[in-house]
Amino acid sequence: MTPYTEHAPPPDLRAAVACTWVAHTGDDAMPPAPIVPDACSDIVVIGDAAPHVAGPATRTHVVHLPAQTTVVGIRFRPGAARAVFGCDASELRDADPDLRAVCGSAVAPLELTLADASSSDEQRAALEQWVRERLAHRIDRDALMLRAAHAFVADHTLSVAALGDRLGWSARRLHREMTATCGYGPKTLQRIVRMQRTLRMARHRALAHRRPTLAMLALDAGYADQAHMTRDFRDLAGFTPRELLAHSSADVGQWLDGHH
Repeated sequence: MTPYTEHAPPPDLRAAVACTWVAHTGDDAMPPAPIVPDACSDIVVIGDAAPHVAGPATRTHVVHLPAQTTVVGIRFRPGAARAVFGCDASELRDADPDLRAVCGSAVAPLELTLADASSSDEQRAALEQWVRERLAHRIDRDALMLRAAHAFVADHTLSVAALGDRLGWSARRLHREMTATCGYGPKTLQRIVRMQRTLRMARHRALAHRRPTLAMLALDAGYADQAHMTRDFRDLAGFTPRELLAHSSADVGQWLDGHH
């Protein structure tokens, strides 16, 4: 899906929003594109269609888009889904329902604003404003889990046990709260974040003309060895690391590196 551009969210949304993004297809229909798990959820607007939810994913989803299509989205950080959508994130896992089916009549103002928008920038602003209003009365409940999930993203050495100790929570409570806010438990979140971190690391090194071996990449990303990395990639994405790197764009997921 090219070109694809991520935009930093406004300062007041950065705790919950990873980015807004825009993608355009060219004169020809886009070939099937794999979208691998990224620990996030999105609201996505394809052309003139009603907005829909891309829930937290545990497997690769394949996207087909016609020619001359603009797609606009807003991506939520791990831990923000319950506050935005008003339901447990696990209910949206690997699902893509219409936003109205999830949030009901509260979506009507957004639909009207999107219909009147004359550019992708106006669509992004409409999504930001709708999310801002949704979070105003809901974000405090999940602020602690947002920080906990961010700790997993930011610190690849942080273990599940250490995170539980930091929060003063039992393993059972941590799993319950993270499943409700992220869509899955801490072990799955950790695996997905590690896979995404590995992809970003490989792309950055390739852009710097420093191509590591897969064995070196696995060790630097925190896997036990290359075989461990390959198993995780196949389980989560359905691709080997080499195959997935051939499919993936260096422009995707910049927020994982702390750019935003």
